[in-house]
Order: sequence, then C-alpha cells, then structure tokens
Amino acid sequence: MSEFEVDSDNNELKAISENAETSELKTLDANARKNKIPSYTSTYQDIQQAMNITHFEKLMNTFKKAEAEGESGFELDKFRRVFGEILSGNLNYEAMTMLFMKIDANSDGTIDWDEFSTYMMMGQIELGDRKQVFVEKDKKTLHCKSKDVIKRIDYIQKERKYVTVSRDAIATLWNPEFVLQKSINLKDLIRTDSWVTDACFLHEYNKLALINDDRLLCIFDILSIKPRCVLIAGPIENNPLSICFARSHDEENDMILFGDDGGYMNILTFQRRFFIENATDGDPILFNSSLMAQKKNKIGMNYTRV
Repeated sequence: MSEFEVDSDNNELKAISENAETSELKTLDANARKNKIPSYTSTYQDIQQAMNITHFEKLMNTFKKAEAEGESGFELDKFRRVFGEILSGNLNYEAMTMLFMKIDANSDGTIDWDEFSTYMMMGQIELGDRKQVFVEKDKKTLHCKSKDVIKRIDYIQKERKYVTVSRDAIATLWNPEFVLQKSINLKDLIRTDSWVTDACFLHEYNKLALINDDRLLCIFDILSIKPRCVLIAGPIENNPLSICFARSHDEENDMILFGDDGGYMNILTFQRRFFIENATDGDPILFNSSLMAQKKNKIGMNYTRV
C-alpha cells in the first residue's frame, strides 16, 4: 500500500469521526431546544430552573426503577449520566457536581428519590419566594444631596424622623414617608475634608456623634434651626472605625465607645449635664489630646482606652 493510500484512509476516518461528532452535537442541541433545556448550563441553578414536569416524571420513574432493582440511590457518575439522558443537554460537570452535593442531604455519597424530590420542591418554593421579595412597580428611588456610601441609618423616635450619614459627612433627615426634609454638610461645621468611618445618634440628647479618618470624635446638634458642632475630641492615637452610645452607665455619667484599627476600645465618659450646660450657640468645645490625658479636667470628660 502506498503512502498516499494510507494518508487517504486516515483522512477518510478523520472525516467520518468529525461528521459523527458533529451529528451527535446537533442531536443534543436539537433535543435541548425541544425540551427547553440549554445545551450548556453553567450553574446548578440553571439546571434546576430549566426542569419541567416531563423531566421530573422521567426522573421519578428512573429513581423508582432503580429502587425496585435494589439500588439505594445514584452516585455522582450515574446521577450525571441519568440527568444527561433525560434533560438531553450538555451539562456542565462542575454544575452537576454542585447540584449533587446540594441534594445529598445526609452526605452519604448517593441520592435517592426522597432527597431529590424534597430538594427540588423546596428549591422551587425558595425561587418563588425570591421573585416576590422585590416587585418592580414598588421600587422607589430617594434622592438626597449625597451620592456617597451610607455609613449609618437611624430612626429618631422623639422626632419621628430617619437620619442617614454618608461617608462624605452629609447628614440627611427624612420624614416617616421618606420624604427628604433637610441635608446638612457636616464638613462645613468643623472645617475638615475627612471621611466618616461611623456614626451614632445619642437619642437621650438629640445629638449626632461621628468618627472620621482624621482620628476625631465629633458631636453635632443637627435638629436645631441652625445646626452646629458641639464637641470635637481628639485626635486619638489610632483610626476609629466603629462607635456606639451607652446610656445609664451610672447615675451621673454616660459613655460613647469607639473601636479603632489598633484593636483598642476607646471610652469617652461625660456628665449628663454636659449638653445642657453647653447648649448655647458658639464654637465647638475642643477636647484635645492634652485634656484627654488628664483624669480630671475643666470640661468634665474622661477618656480611657482598653
């Protein structure tokens, strides 16, 4: 046999193989379209959502037949093969493996009909619930001065208002129907351009406290006709990241606590009469580092960290 004849035979075999493979893929795609299953499913959710009642019945019969023949369930390889035959699609290996692991409730490496049917029913309920969570027509867009990250949201019970504080230090007040009432640029009140890291509302005093990346604690009166900064404390040694207000520390004092990136909890203790005695308009009280280092000072505040 000549070299030309060998090459000719090889080319013919290659062509036959390619035609067979192409024909098989076309058949898979045709079956997939007929059964409304994508020819390639990328996630296990795709497989789950694409199934219809016909697929479900065929799978039930297959499970029941295997059970009658003494099989306790399908292992992963058979599970993939059965699904591939019934769904007539080119199913993604990773997606099928993930689906198998989701269904295998007792993690014994096999799936029986009870596990499969329970998972599919619960999965469809979950998918249905998700669709009902947000209704497009009920969406409402609220416009405010800030378009930056919102760092804190709180409800002021006494005033029946919501307050939001953004990273760029915009405090916004909303009525109970979420109609914008007022936006306040807090940077203008303390003459700084720092980012807010967290904030909290002091409900007993109707004051807003925030911490920023200048390592300062600032307290504002945002509900008065003319908003103002009441107190600026710091800078502290580390960057403060979280803050909360602790009411009823004892009979005379309350606390503001804030955590920092050094792993410390900073505690600012103040007398309850502090905000009453400093209710007049004017420049903010400065509780600087030297005063913070003193156990007793003229401001009547105490700073510690643990």
